[in-house]
Amino acid sequence: MPEFVYTALRDDDAVVRFRLDAATGALTDRAVIDVGDGPSLLALHPHLPVLYVGHRGATAAGSTASAEGAWLGLSSHRLDTATGGLEEVSRVALGVEPGYLATDRTGRWLLTAHYYAGACLVHRTDDDGRIAADPPDHVPCGIGAHYVATDPSNRYAYVPHITHGGKGLLVLDEAERTPLNAILSFRFDAETGEMTPNEPDRLAAGPGVGPRHLAFHPHLEVVHAVNEQGSSVSCLQLDPETGRLVALATTSTLPSPDTDTYAASQLRVHPSGRFVYASNRGYDSVVTFAADAATGALAAVDWVATDASPRAIELDTAGRYLFAAGLDTGRVQTFAIHPDTGALTEVGTVHAGGRPMWVLAVDTGG
Repeated sequence: MPEFVYTALRDDDAVVRFRLDAATGALTDRAVIDVGDGPSLLALHPHLPVLYVGHRGATAAGSTASAEGAWLGLSSHRLDTATGGLEEVSRVALGVEPGYLATDRTGRWLLTAHYYAGACLVHRTDDDGRIAADPPDHVPCGIGAHYVATDPSNRYAYVPHITHGGKGLLVLDEAERTPLNAILSFRFDAETGEMTPNEPDRLAAGPGVGPRHLAFHPHLEVVHAVNEQGSSVSCLQLDPETGRLVALATTSTLPSPDTDTYAASQLRVHPSGRFVYASNRGYDSVVTFAADAATGALAAVDWVATDASPRAIELDTAGRYLFAAGLDTGRVQTFAIHPDTGALTEVGTVHAGGRPMWVLAVDTGG
């Protein structure tokens, strides 16, 4: 069955779809799918051919902020497994800008994090993956919330929060609206979609760290957290019984740390668990980490240069290729992953479109 790579183009109000050549890594057969309203986030239903889009509105001229009066919300799209085409089947308005979206492990719930609004929303989905029109559960969680997802057991949910300062980061006027600089922990009820504070309810980060996104190790009880302001990745131990996170070690994403100039953005764990990848904005690159087989501890082994501001990276489902989207260039680069070392070698670059904010790989045969 075909494999596809989708990129959300905020400035083009579209999602662009490529076919992936599994043998070469080439992205071909570019198709532009109009979805409207500044698509910036993508997520795939875990069991159905349904793709979710987070809309952050068209950008104002010369700004990264949404234009005044922009429509902010979520949409779901039926995915044609043969052609990769998308057909919109539901759409809900949020009124606030989504910063991250993910389903829970069952696909019955769609979770979104909202860093300016300081909340998470939990929407119900139906048996066909449509987003329910009934009001979502509103979970206050503090300014700076940049991610939300459930753990592999689907019993806990985590919400990392970035912090102030630096390049392209959250700036707030009110002194009391300070981002938490922590990872909040919640109990998650898969029957009701309810998120309630866990005990303890957070893992505090060090000064200027700013945890942004998480990635769960496929084989170990370990979570990796990419730190935006700290330009680093933290290795965290996950207690599957209590949901508690314990910090083990933190490793820089840079050859020479420079947290005032650069900002880490995304990370991905290889399906084997042997490698972890993170992207650096400013020091435009992707770093390869080798992960210890027993502990998940990281050691940086390689850096490759990317297009300017690689906000979004992605791996194909088999772990053969890494894709990096240059936010400032509108291009997607493909890197082959060495099966033994995890090192990256560029094999191609394609034009995607205006302001690529997210990359998602889909194997329709999976």
